[in-house]
Amino acid sequence: MPFAGQDSWRKHPLLSGLWRDPFPGLRPAIFAFAAFCTFEYGWKKMTAIQYAPKSHGHEDKKHQFEKGEIDEVPTRKEH
Repeated sequence: MPFAGQDSWRKHPLLSGLWRDPFPGLRPAIFAFAAFCTFEYGWKKMTAIQYAPKSHGHEDKKHQFEKGEIDEVPTRKEH
């Protein structure tokens, strides 16, 4: 065959393995990112501030405001 050498570049070792691993750093990056996310989640759980549960009916009362005219500051309603 006179054109046998024309396609020999397709069998070169540098080009033949590209389809097997097209993104060579992606797999280690995914594992490193997953490890970082797991560590950060655990760290935040361990160092989170623990709040005491509210009891005895001392609940936060929400403030209610009266709506005035346009460009006026709202006034607080008294219960």
